[in-house]
Amino acid sequence: DCGEMDSICGVVDKRMFDYGFAHLIDMSYKGKDNQVSDIFYKFSGSQDEFEKLCKKLNLGIYYY
Repeated sequence: DCGEMDSICGVVDKRMFDYGFAHLIDMSYKGKDNQVSDIFYKFSGSQDEFEKLCKKLNLGIYYY
């Protein structure tokens, strides 16, 4: 059993008014915080709809 690690997360970029899905990179093996990639899929609905979708999919959201 190697445990479980999400590899996709939601991202809300408040500066650029963008939100979508990004890759989540686990850095705990180095004692560091997780890293988040650039958004690879931009969501075309509202921020509220996006946050509800992430909650439904059980995905964490990173806010910038």
